[in-house]
Amino acid sequence: MRRGKALLMLTLLAGPVTAEVTDAATAGFGVEQVREVPQAPALAWALFVEEVGRWWNGAHTWFGDASALSIEAEAGGCFCERASAGTVEHLRVGMAAPGRSLRLLGGLGPLQPLGVAGALSVDFEALEAGGSRVRLVYRVSGHTPGGLEAWAGPVDAVLGEQLERYAAHAAAAD
Repeated sequence: MRRGKALLMLTLLAGPVTAEVTDAATAGFGVEQVREVPQAPALAWALFVEEVGRWWNGAHTWFGDASALSIEAEAGGCFCERASAGTVEHLRVGMAAPGRSLRLLGGLGPLQPLGVAGALSVDFEALEAGGSRVRLVYRVSGHTPGGLEAWAGPVDAVLGEQLERYAAHAAAAD
């Protein structure tokens, strides 16, 4: 329990938090999450990309082990999970600009078998007072029975949890 309280305190110290379902309709949705971290963009980027397996929640992986995650930060690279039980391409890297932006393409998690298209943008902006603002925007579109609007809230919650865990990891690394 002490560790949980310590992570909560580090997260609160990491800076302002915003989360929002920006739109939701039958054919798609958009969500946005923002956190501030104490590192300059280059280091904030490195912590996000190179240490994804240290901050991502293993409960939101296919095989239950976040340490099996990696991001190959180059166009065509893979945000993948490689475990003895199998491999999963979570998203494909569409663009990587170290210290600035990462674009990942595809349907994350339970969206994968729906055959939707998604674009997850993670942008790192230097703050005047030091540190970085990390903005995560995920837009998903496509056709699925029952529509996609019901997915917006749950996806926003899961991505919010992941970015919160990242912010706590970054705060602890400072």
